[in-house]
Order: sequence, then structure tokens, then C-alpha cells
Amino acid sequence: MNYPYPRQRIFGIFLIAVGLTMGLSTIFGTDQFPQVLIFLIGYILSLVGIMFNSRLRRKLAIGEATAKQEKVSKLSLIFVALACGITGSVLNGSNDYRLIWMLILLFVGLHFIPFIVVHGKFSLLLGILTTLNACFGLILPNISFYVFGAIDSIIKILIGILLIKYSPNKQSIAYDSFALNK
Repeated sequence: MNYPYPRQRIFGIFLIAVGLTMGLSTIFGTDQFPQVLIFLIGYILSLVGIMFNSRLRRKLAIGEATAKQEKVSKLSLIFVALACGITGSVLNGSNDYRLIWMLILLFVGLHFIPFIVVHGKFSLLLGILTTLNACFGLILPNISFYVFGAIDSIIKILIGILLIKYSPNKQSIAYDSFALNK
């Protein structure tokens, strides 16, 4: 029995890590933007230590991603990298760092939506909630970044927990396969 979203648990752990990173960087940031060094270090450690960790992948993944999932994942990551990079480059001279970070949160939220193909329906929920949070941050410029950074953090942590809780593990998949073959 093949489970269609083999890396859901890993994605859940990653979301918790980046949610905690956003929370910490927001707490130690300003009312306009998160503490960038904490954010960068936490995000890079989360990527390398969780998403790109082949040992963790072997331990927690339930099979391999399909070619379509790999393609969607790469395209979505390219989109978010380009959108955030261009936004930072174009708006950096404006000194409106809150706007830059709200747009970054918007693009991150949008990049989660295609991950429905890779990680299932929780990715759609994640994308919608984080995108809405960023949109409210953009249309309510007088409200502190602390509010939207905290909400972004909470959304990621909660969706991460749900992904871990509701994703099967290798043992449950093996049991289901065994039961089906009886």
C-alpha cells in the first residue's frame, strides 16, 4: 500500500521548527519586522536539519515522492525564492521593512498552496491561512508586525502538529498492507 504523501511527517516537523523560528524572531524583532538573524539561522537550520536531512527522511518518510511531487516542490520553492528576492531587492531602498516582510509572508503563504500535491490537504489550509494573515497585515498597516508574525508562527506550529498527528507512520502502513493481504 502506497501512501500518496510520503513526507507529511517530515513537513510537519519542519513547520513546527519554522513556526518556532518565526515566533522567536518576532519576539526579538521590532513592531515593523522580525529579528532577521534569528529568522535566517532558524530557517537554514530547519531546512538543512529537517527537510534536506537524508537520515531523517529514511526514518520518517513512507516511501519516495513521485516525479510530479518533486516537480511541484521545486517550482514552488523557485517561486518563493524569486518572489522574496525580488521584493527585497526592489523595496529595500524604501525602508518600509514591514511591507517587505508582509509581502514575504504573503509569498510564503502562496507557495504552500501547490504543496497540496506533495503533502495533502493540510497544505492548502496552511496556504490559505498564512496568505490571509499576510493580506490582513497588508491592509492593516497600523497594526504591529508582532501580531502578524505571532499569528504566522501559531498557524505553522498548529498545522505542523496536525500533519504529524494525522500522518501515518511506517508501522501503520505496514499493518494496513498486512491486513489488506489477509
